[in-house]
Amino acid sequence: MNKFLIKIVIFSIIPFFYFGIIGLINLKIINSGTPQVKQAKILIIGDSHPQKALIPNVFRSAVNIAQSAEPYLLTFWKLKKILPLVNADTVIIGFSHHNISSFNNHKFNDIKWSSELFNRSYTINEFSTMHNHKINYHEYYRILWRQLCLFPHNNHYNYIEDYKNTTESNLSDSLKTIQRHYFYKGRPVSYSNESIAYLDSILHFCLKQNTIPILTYTPVHEVYLKLIPDEIKTHFNVLKKKYQQKGFLVVDYSNQINIDSLFLNIDHLNQYGAKVFSEKMKEDLNII
Repeated sequence: MNKFLIKIVIFSIIPFFYFGIIGLINLKIINSGTPQVKQAKILIIGDSHPQKALIPNVFRSAVNIAQSAEPYLLTFWKLKKILPLVNADTVIIGFSHHNISSFNNHKFNDIKWSSELFNRSYTINEFSTMHNHKINYHEYYRILWRQLCLFPHNNHYNYIEDYKNTTESNLSDSLKTIQRHYFYKGRPVSYSNESIAYLDSILHFCLKQNTIPILTYTPVHEVYLKLIPDEIKTHFNVLKKKYQQKGFLVVDYSNQINIDSLFLNIDHLNQYGAKVFSEKMKEDLNII
């Protein structure tokens, strides 16, 4: 019996030793590495709306690091890490109705969203600042173990992407999109004070870095605009006016494109629409 227990202990030590060594290697890579983002005059941040709507190559010097379904709190964590590296003088921030919807409050706890967001943010998260957000810690530690302890990774910067789009167009997803943005588990949601607080932090951080923030509502289809709940519309308009009165540049292109073939779906431009919009924004704002 004692020999059997000794064998169990020996065989248990081997994987723990392996996982520990791999973990130390990955931590060293994380602590000594730097995200590979080119320097540019314009930094484009936010979720899939600016990611698909703004083509960085249209501008003389721009980089787009936006990612699908990104809430403002993750954008803030990213911005603090990336802005000093990019050294941009202008930051374009996605600013739409759905960004202030409280469905964003559930993303780090929801089974569907949490795995993806933990995969992106495990090296930059600041859970201690997340007030009124539930966190699926079981899933977080599973992702952390998988990312740090299984194999060495040279790239721990999953929170960085780039402009991506296609030429497809399908506008049949209006109700599904509205349900995703303004309902949670079948129930309507209100606006999110937490998301707004993180947006405030983004704006103030830009100012501290002597960077000009531009809040930008990228084009969505008119059908989508009509279906947005009135409460969200009202609060968004109040918020937009508040930022304008504080001197922030807010540009609302939400209803500026009305050609169906320029939309990927009900709330995103496709590649053709992104080309049109990027050129228009470059011209309107006179930014390089």
